[in-house]
Amino acid sequence: MLEEVANDLALWIDQTATEVALGFAPGRAPFAANLTEQQKMDYYSRALFNPDGSPNQQGRQREVARLGVEQFASVYEAVLRAHPEWKPPPPDPMMEVPAA
Repeated sequence: MLEEVANDLALWIDQTATEVALGFAPGRAPFAANLTEQQKMDYYSRALFNPDGSPNQQGRQREVARLGVEQFASVYEAVLRAHPEWKPPPPDPMMEVPAA
């Protein structure tokens, strides 16, 4: 009988702890703003590029430090898909190293 009571008590403690943890767990990152995809694109466009389309080096460094290299790369690609006019020019064929 004591074993049954101990099992019931352990189950109740586990369920209650799970419910309390889920109640305090945020559905998204703490302090994250509810933004539309367009608002995110506007923010990252300004962070990665100046209004004339030239690179914003300070903004890029800040975002790499905040996002990490892999996430930054995916954000950078998304911005370039939205603004193809900002894509870096292809390398000059005259600058290629000839094959030996």
